[in-house]
Amino acid sequence: MIIEDIAVEIVLPNIRGVLAHELRNRGLSQHRIAKILNITQPLVHKLLRMPVEYYVENLKRYSIDEEIITHQCRILADLAVSGNYARFVITSHGFVSYLSAVIACREFVELREECVKGLLKDPHIEVYKTMLSRIMAKPGLAKILPEVGSNLVYAPEPPSSEADIIGLTGRIVKTLTGIVIAGEPFYGGSRHLAKLLLIIAKHNPSKKVGFNFKYDYSLVSRLDRKVYHVEHTGPHNDLTSFWRTMEEVSARKPDVILDKGGTGLEPVTYVFTKDFYELESILRLLLQ
Repeated sequence: MIIEDIAVEIVLPNIRGVLAHELRNRGLSQHRIAKILNITQPLVHKLLRMPVEYYVENLKRYSIDEEIITHQCRILADLAVSGNYARFVITSHGFVSYLSAVIACREFVELREECVKGLLKDPHIEVYKTMLSRIMAKPGLAKILPEVGSNLVYAPEPPSSEADIIGLTGRIVKTLTGIVIAGEPFYGGSRHLAKLLLIIAKHNPSKKVGFNFKYDYSLVSRLDRKVYHVEHTGPHNDLTSFWRTMEEVSARKPDVILDKGGTGLEPVTYVFTKDFYELESILRLLLQ
């Protein structure tokens, strides 16, 4: 079985099933869903007869994380509903190709090394991967990572949705032996931090990179307040109040947000920069 066979026989049928349910939940008719997915209306009807859990479980059998499946399909549904057809096509193609390659890597040991080497050759993702490696190699970085883990997000162009933002599908976490990067870089890969960068970039389009580290006022005090605008937020009662606060704070165009966390939220510091090099400059100050 070649990778294209995996896409046709395993990935596409199940992603279509999840997407059909996502689009129906947004009030779309079966006729419109069929048009978006480029399939017949009877096939849409057939897809909707099975519960969404059926399609998710089919992919989980191949060790595909459920959160990745549901999160990416929500992003695709957002793009479809917004009418951004070009981005929908590009993102869906990348997602299907990504899942197909991952399954091939895991199912066929003899392909694993070459498959991983060839995964995700988008030039922006290659830039992201290079800079991620540079940032992860900085001495002392593990000391400032929060318990919940960090992520690094990057918007090559001013983003209109989370699908325009590259991030890890997992997290950057510290272990007893150092730093481990979980997941792969992908458009829409991050959830929390990508959403926050999207809000920040709405008010300040120059911000293209986001990173989070532990809540520590003494670390942030090393930054020149005449150069970097620091905002303090929290604590929050719930996620709703967190996002409401972030919407308000982003209008003040912060470079750094010291957030005290709250119910279900670890205190974290967020930093937003115009490029990776500015982020590296900030990290040098924090790690000195």
